[in-house]
Amino acid sequence: MYGLSSFHIPLLSIFRLSALLAEATSNQTYLNAASNAADFIHNHLTDSNNIIRDGLGFGPDDSCSQSSSILLYNSVMAIHGLAVLVSLTKNTTQEQW
Repeated sequence: MYGLSSFHIPLLSIFRLSALLAEATSNQTYLNAASNAADFIHNHLTDSNNIIRDGLGFGPDDSCSQSSSILLYNSVMAIHGLAVLVSLTKNTTQEQW
């Protein structure tokens, strides 16, 4: 499997930054970016126990699989971004993540 787990840090940083910018500026573009990033993280980087994995691996057969690695840093970034996002949107679905 070819690992591309290093993309998670920029994605989580963009998510968190978008949420913080949405909070600071009330700009809908930042809010949309944060919401879309949160959905992607939840749908593709979160396992069945709602634990954020360290990225996705791409195999030669074009299959995608979550990394088996779990890093605390990923969870911290996601929780902070999600807390800010939920405080802005009051989205009860995202609040349950």
